[in-house]
Amino acid sequence: MRYSFVLALGVILFSLFSTLTRAAELYLFSAKRYSTGTPQGDGLSISLNRLRAGRLVAIPRGEEPPKFLNFVIADSELRLLVMGGSLQMPTELQFISMDMPDSWTSITLGAQGSLFLADTNLTDLKVRGPLLLLRLLDDKLLAPTQVFKAYDTGSGKWAAFSPESYPRLRITGGTAGYAFADPEGLRSHGNGQLVLVLISGNRELPFGPPLPPALRYPTTEYPDLWLNDTEMAVVSNAGRRKGDDKVVFRLLDKRRNEWTQLIVPGDKSFNVRAFGPWMAGIIAESQEQDPKTFRLSPGRRMPGMEGLFRTIDEYLYLPEDPFYSLYRPGKLFLYNVQTRRYYEWDTHDGDCEVLLVEDGQVYYRVDQAIYRAKIGEKELERPELLVEDEAVRGIHWAFFGPKGPVQPKPSPGRE
Repeated sequence: MRYSFVLALGVILFSLFSTLTRAAELYLFSAKRYSTGTPQGDGLSISLNRLRAGRLVAIPRGEEPPKFLNFVIADSELRLLVMGGSLQMPTELQFISMDMPDSWTSITLGAQGSLFLADTNLTDLKVRGPLLLLRLLDDKLLAPTQVFKAYDTGSGKWAAFSPESYPRLRITGGTAGYAFADPEGLRSHGNGQLVLVLISGNRELPFGPPLPPALRYPTTEYPDLWLNDTEMAVVSNAGRRKGDDKVVFRLLDKRRNEWTQLIVPGDKSFNVRAFGPWMAGIIAESQEQDPKTFRLSPGRRMPGMEGLFRTIDEYLYLPEDPFYSLYRPGKLFLYNVQTRRYYEWDTHDGDCEVLLVEDGQVYYRVDQAIYRAKIGEKELERPELLVEDEAVRGIHWAFFGPKGPVQPKPSPGRE
């Protein structure tokens, strides 16, 4: 009797698991740059699709995206997409829940005097939903003002926020497709303690445990916080030194509360993303803008004489350094901060990126194709082509969401 009951329960649980597994579909979010022809600079044209039988199925937007949209934040742990418009006030923000992609929420932040929107980050803080942190600054160079505003994504209301909680901000990757992650500047003390600095009052807030002696930075160096999620934090110094051919990352395993080190080839391999304990990135090298030594990244072509000093992909040029550009050999990497396992593979195309890491599998884009591969003990196994389409080139984020018809529902109102 007991055996029959256990067997029946097992069948029910297996059926439920199978139903839940079948109920999830892969959603793909696209953002393509375009010129707005205004002082606001470039904008982003977005679209949401889902993958069905090897084809992209477009999902109508619940409402128009923010005007002059210029950044997207994707957080696979918090299950949220955040889109933002102009940095000048008034500005608009829009949210999509990965669990309810038919629900779009928009808010408008009104004029705040001389303040502008400097940074936007999700946080580990929660009221009814995760708090979205907006950091506002003015343009006073000698004594700038810094103001924090927090929005509860669960209740749709503004919430209280203490500046002491600033280290709880999350950074999960580049906020505009191919753009590098927007790192947060750190200071390093002689005892290995890293600190975040609040501009107003020049206050220091400790970040993580002190670095062990072998991993400490000189106090004259200013490392950056490139990633910060629930499972890990990733720190590195982006300053380029002549002869550098690698990036040295310090990673904090938050479960063990321990720092470790990872060395990745390529002196510009800072385009990284966080998926829980997984760090994913693109290997990249800097190169001088010299036609005698210039190298085209694999899979790219020269767009013409007017584009002699860069490849067809504008993201391969470094806006902060006009004398250098990027060379991408077409290699991607994964690192698990808990298992300390590192994976690297060659896609043979400079236009590539990791879109998602979930359930022991990695989803990555190579030009206009998306692949899925199992993460094995030592290497990726059984790569499988999921879709190939010209529209795939603009896809930079992926997530699993509900299966079935999606009827977009605009937000009931704006704040």
